[in-house]
Amino acid sequence: MRVNYGGVHHDAPHFACDRRDAVQDRMACQSFGGTALEQRLSGILLEVVAPHGMEAALLALEDWEEQRARQERQWDLEVARAEEKEARARRKYEEVEPGHRLVARTLEQAWERTLQALEEARRARELRRTQIPPPLTDEEKRQLRLVSHRIEELWRDSETSWKDRKEIVRLLVHHVEAWVDHGARRLTFRVHWITGKVSEDHVLLRNAYSRAREVADSDLEMIYRMASEQTDRAIAMVLTKAGRRQPSGVLWNGRAVKSVREKHGWMKAAREEQYTSLTEAMRLLHVSQDKAYRLIREGKVKAEQPYPEARWHVERASLERWLKRKK
Repeated sequence: MRVNYGGVHHDAPHFACDRRDAVQDRMACQSFGGTALEQRLSGILLEVVAPHGMEAALLALEDWEEQRARQERQWDLEVARAEEKEARARRKYEEVEPGHRLVARTLEQAWERTLQALEEARRARELRRTQIPPPLTDEEKRQLRLVSHRIEELWRDSETSWKDRKEIVRLLVHHVEAWVDHGARRLTFRVHWITGKVSEDHVLLRNAYSRAREVADSDLEMIYRMASEQTDRAIAMVLTKAGRRQPSGVLWNGRAVKSVREKHGWMKAAREEQYTSLTEAMRLLHVSQDKAYRLIREGKVKAEQPYPEARWHVERASLERWLKRKK
């Protein structure tokens, strides 16, 4: 599963996966916004790593390490049995008299089969080892006990980066499963801890169009006026510079503007062949920015700026007419 971060500050996670379940031919993981999921996972994690929860987790970890040691011994035993069979088949082949070609060929084939079985047993053991995280060292356990007394303070500290938080998660979590019930707008997830325990919970997903129904009238007016002339991203930048926010309190982004525009059936931004930016107009006219502004004020070049923070939208046809008059 991949995670991408969007929004103006690139802090809104979105998870996406296109891997299919080979057995049932269904989506093994799906795409969904991760803000609610991260918040709930943070709460569960803080409960686990609290001092009393950490001690319980470490006790469970000891049981898990004993179970892993038993599995390791079982895997080693399977390899040892395969080695014994290979050695026995090799001895039989080496002891056969050279004149007995048919017997020698049969024993050679049997030896080759045991060699193949031995190689498969060794590969299977290595694969199993890579699929299970290594046990924590005594020093790592000591550090976990120390940090458990201040974990919530450190986790919520603005100076703590997401990279640091991910390091904490990797110490405790083996992997997370998640799937979406689109009908109920619910995301269910399971946390597989390194102790072998599993925690299951769910969060409700926000309706994709709820923002459009709750947007302030003044914001709707700005989006409506700019929808046919500005890109969704440019509109979001104008709203942000004007101090506007979405109903949820987060800053506007192109995706949010698009959902509002599509909800109300407003047309997309104007086509590039009809309009251009002020920078491109300056290049075509071979003039400075001050000269370009003067041409716009005098009406010699048609352009609009819906709001002071919005970019200028210059009509290409008026540029062509001005260039023809100059010639």
